[in-house]
Amino acid sequence: MVTLLLFISTDSYAIENTKINRESQAWRYLATVQVEKMMREIFSSLPGGTEEENEKFLQNLDIAAFQKEFHNTLVNVMTANELKAYADFYSSVDGQSATAKAPLLLKEFFKNIMPMIEEAEKKANK
Repeated sequence: MVTLLLFISTDSYAIENTKINRESQAWRYLATVQVEKMMREIFSSLPGGTEEENEKFLQNLDIAAFQKEFHNTLVNVMTANELKAYADFYSSVDGQSATAKAPLLLKEFFKNIMPMIEEAEKKANK
């Protein structure tokens, strides 16, 4: 009886891992992260490029095609449950707060790792 209850309780929230379910959950996730906004934030966080250069690049990037490719990759790599977990988290208050901090996180990360990358590059070119 306990085994049956454990089986029922652990599987009751699972989504069948079909392509249709993965596609649905991937679109749900992508709706929460707003791909164009995410791309703008990522490029503004990268070291080196000016705001004008980043904007010019983004104007020439096909965001719809980029989002479709991101969707297809999510569907091919992730399970329906994993995508549901992403969508659930990023649509939550905590997930939206974390998303809002992503540009700062990236900026700090790149600032801190660039010296390491530059040092490794110097050593590799010796």
